[in-house]
Amino acid sequence: MTPSFTSAVCSEINLGYCNDLDYSRTIFPNILGQQSRHEVESGAEYLLLSVIHGLLNGECSPDIRLLGCSVLAPRCQDLPSPAPVKSCRSACEAVRKGCGHAFEGIDMAWPYFLDCDRFFAGEQEGCHDPLAPLRARHEVAFSNLSPDEPSTIIQFTYHSNAQMYSVLKRTAAKCSHISRTYSIGRSTEGKDLLAIEFTDNPGGHELCECVTI
Repeated sequence: MTPSFTSAVCSEINLGYCNDLDYSRTIFPNILGQQSRHEVESGAEYLLLSVIHGLLNGECSPDIRLLGCSVLAPRCQDLPSPAPVKSCRSACEAVRKGCGHAFEGIDMAWPYFLDCDRFFAGEQEGCHDPLAPLRARHEVAFSNLSPDEPSTIIQFTYHSNAQMYSVLKRTAAKCSHISRTYSIGRSTEGKDLLAIEFTDNPGGHELCECVTI
């Protein structure tokens, strides 16, 4: 059931897990119909959002957290009357596509409150992109690299096996015409040792023409 916003009010965001959104005011009831900050903090959605980083072994963060916070604490539009500004459906679909394998890996369904069709809106409706600041930080990181350095934002940063798995999968998906990922065996913990190859003929052996990492 869609909540009514006829008596909605804008208020300051005061949710510890959502303190880095690119706006400071949210609305109650929120998109899920929760009437107050206390109701949000007591809800299963906020609890799941706070533990999902651990459940997914660090993958998809902070993307999925920012996405979830934009539903639990949507940006408030004051005029002509208080109303929520829904986040963009395209942002939700991008995160769901990129994080799908992580949820499948732990046999977990995509959270219902992140239903891209139900709780998000199209660009033509004046939606808000909750991931824009994150992308901006990534662009700054790229711009600070010298031309002689590899164009990657994972330099000098420790990443878990799960995070590296995600990076390789995403890279292969974006460059599917020149790359593929595959397992070269298992670790002592039984985890796949994933490799990625770059070649003009993915999956085909061409001497001296591919690089595997």
